Amino acid sequence: MDLWHRRPDAQPCQPGAAVSGARVFDPVQCDLGEGPLWHPERGQLYWFDINQHRLMTRTEDGATHWQFDEFVSAAGWVSRDLLLVASETRLLTFDVETGTRQDI
Repeated sequence: MDLWHRRPDAQPCQPGAAVSGARVFDPVQCDLGEGPLWHPERGQLYWFDINQHRLMTRTEDGATHWQFDEFVSAAGWVSRDLLLVASETRLLTFDVETGTRQDI
């Protein structure tokens, strides 16, 4: 499949071209922002600033971040409040409501 034409009305996008209607989701500049996770139960996007050891999110109420003591780079959703987080040395569960962390 031609990646430029996934939809019948899609137009090719040239490198550096402006995208109409695009907006910045969160103005915070990450040193190395990666690992996006859409949480379907919360309707919320999470991502990591790997070099700053942070898990980040934004809701209608504003931005939130949690600080870790080592690199964190990936997550998966376990339940409404619980994420599985991969750090540089371990896997842990992380409760987004309480901040509680538990090694697996």
